[in-house]
Amino acid sequence: MNQLRDIQYKEDLLKKLQPVERSSSLRIERPTSLVIRQHRRNSLPSPSVIKAIVHIPDLERVRSFSLTRDGLKNCGDKIRRRNDSNRDQGEICVLMDDEESCVIFVDETELANQAENELVDSIVVVFSVVDNKSFKNGVRKIEMIRQEFEFEKPLFLVANKVDQARQRVVTEKDAKKVATRYNCKYIETSVALNHNVDQLLAGIIRQVRSRRQSSTYNPECEMTKDPKTASMFTKILLQKLMKIGHPDFLCTRLFDV
Repeated sequence: MNQLRDIQYKEDLLKKLQPVERSSSLRIERPTSLVIRQHRRNSLPSPSVIKAIVHIPDLERVRSFSLTRDGLKNCGDKIRRRNDSNRDQGEICVLMDDEESCVIFVDETELANQAENELVDSIVVVFSVVDNKSFKNGVRKIEMIRQEFEFEKPLFLVANKVDQARQRVVTEKDAKKVATRYNCKYIETSVALNHNVDQLLAGIIRQVRSRRQSSTYNPECEMTKDPKTASMFTKILLQKLMKIGHPDFLCTRLFDV
């Protein structure tokens, strides 16, 4: 009798240990194109994307943004094939508000020879908030750019390493004073935390586009042609008048023109 019970017990145990077939609603679809969705935090690509682009030089990355009432919106990035293989590999393609722009960054040595060239649309001066010497050096460069070069195009003062708050020696107030004095846009970033990288890139494009449009725009001629243009010009003028007396607010608004 005990033997029969042992046999029955073993059979029940084996049934419990057998795998059970289950259905699942999970379906994996193979993507048709490589897309970086809008949940990414900044303009720095992931290591896997960098590796893919390095091994396939015909591909390029296009970053997409749009300006809304709530600020800058990241619309996601795409990888596409290059239309022109002779283009500079260092170009950054950005699609903002349905208009694409290609940005090329040059270092300080190249800038010295191109400061008076019309191809230079903007200059970015970066300093470290944990190094007072780098801040003073940045201020001297801004003075030279504005006074000696007489560079009137968009100029950005960027405070980097803001993640190191305990070691910070350059205050935000002092940096904003310099930016306001020399008519610069000011932003604080952290490359380590990828903080405000997208905002800086989009702000550069926004200011450059505005500068180019204003240099070819004659409001007196346009006002006689189209009343809508006249009302738009009045709106822009009123916005600028409202900003008078708020220099601190103005220098940190990268998307205001």
